[in-house]
Amino acid sequence: MEKIIVAGAGLGGLIAAGLLAKRGYQVEVFERSSILGGRSHVLKKDGFTMSYGAHALIAPKAEPMKTIFRELGVKLSYNKPSITKFKLFSDGKVISNPLGTGAFTSPAIDGFMNHLIFFKRFFQMVKAKPEFDPGLSVKQWIDQNIKDRSIARLITAFASLTVYDRALELYSMNRFVEHTNVEYEKSEPLAYIGYDILLDQLRKAVIENGGTIRFGHEVTDLIIADESVKGVVCNGQRFMANRVIFGLPPEAIKKIAGYTPLSEEMDTYSNQSPLYAFVYDIQFSKRLRSDITNLLDLDDGVYINDYSLNIPSSTPQGMQMLNCMRFLSSSEQQDDSHAEQS
Repeated sequence: MEKIIVAGAGLGGLIAAGLLAKRGYQVEVFERSSILGGRSHVLKKDGFTMSYGAHALIAPKAEPMKTIFRELGVKLSYNKPSITKFKLFSDGKVISNPLGTGAFTSPAIDGFMNHLIFFKRFFQMVKAKPEFDPGLSVKQWIDQNIKDRSIARLITAFASLTVYDRALELYSMNRFVEHTNVEYEKSEPLAYIGYDILLDQLRKAVIENGGTIRFGHEVTDLIIADESVKGVVCNGQRFMANRVIFGLPPEAIKKIAGYTPLSEEMDTYSNQSPLYAFVYDIQFSKRLRSDITNLLDLDDGVYINDYSLNIPSSTPQGMQMLNCMRFLSSSEQQDDSHAEQS
């Protein structure tokens, strides 16, 4: 039976470890902290449960994530939100979404002709699948093709939800069209699920199939033999394996990748600029309203998702849970002063 070491017990590492253990490999997971989840972990204190990281798993309806979760025995549930309950917030008012039932009456766009222009441009971005110059970014396409500022602002907001963050000037238009076609036509969120539930199910998939998870084991060095990685060093001990899988963030791998071929391969990933969003949850003891599932604030770039409507199991009955995400500007990413305002 081949022995495989997985470095890192984040979502990626645990899914890989669970699949391999279930398929008959001897799996050991090494995690430097005392908890599972990596960047998507859960902390419980004084009656509060705090989940860190994005909460939606979005993938094409058929493949590959549903097949993976089915094999792992992970059970997920989700209520698909209605487009009529996806609203916009502008100038202090909640207004209808021009992609929903208020298509030609939404005050988000001025004038009947501008509504037609919006639909035409949105169709070109999402449905038409044209071929663009390989170097053309989403922001460049918007700047070149959309002259009306209200339409440009709205399309920029929708594009930001897909690409995330202030990355439109970096994101290829060809890649964006490919991605949005999958997302709008073939994808659905597999689940909005509490990470404590998801991580526990992934842990069981590893342990119940003979795998081992070692907490407090930080990988500090690699063992190289025959021009390949054959083991790791943790806490001064050497652990050998037939194969090593990295479930670590790029900067963590860069610290231990002293082996030249591996370090050269990692440069592509470790030198990327990070992208940031400010994410937090708010829970109310009673429901405030039920006519909105998703709200995109065009003024301040805040996106709010009502978990308790999309995932009834996220809160006790009668309560309401909102998840909020705000895209950060380049200047805000340099310090923490944005937190209070957000």
